Amino acid sequence: MHSTLRLATALACVPTTGACGGSGNPVGPWSPDQGVLTATMTVRAERLTAGYRYVIVLRFQEVGGAPVTVGTANMIFFVDGATYGTDRFENTLATSPRHRIPANGTGTSRELVSDDPNAAAPFATRVQANVAYTDDRQRRATVSAAADIPARATR
Repeated sequence: MHSTLRLATALACVPTTGACGGSGNPVGPWSPDQGVLTATMTVRAERLTAGYRYVIVLRFQEVGGAPVTVGTANMIFFVDGATYGTDRFENTLATSPRHRIPANGTGTSRELVSDDPNAAAPFATRVQANVAYTDDRQRRATVSAAADIPARATR
């Protein structure tokens, strides 16, 4: 399933309300029965006839000792440090039943594909993912990960 990148009209401010910071590393304190996710990501870019395709894969690890349900992934694309566009993905996990990661377990997203069909579009240089999740006690949080996008895709 492909999604189309939405261009930003203003600088986005995305709060991280959970137990994790922008690096994807947990920042305590949290209770031992609270689900806490860390995240890393990889991204590749492909040149389209008009514009670019960005393919993102997120890897999660639960480190708090409680199962979590992974929700929506919101992507923010940057060009040389300035917000360029956003995209949103539902059903983030690849094969996990009911989008769950077990306590102390790991999970991987499906390929999250974002197309920018604008032929005059600049090449995005960085992407940040903000992923919502909920633990079994219904505590909501967000984990963030970011990565530079490898050198411009060519045909």
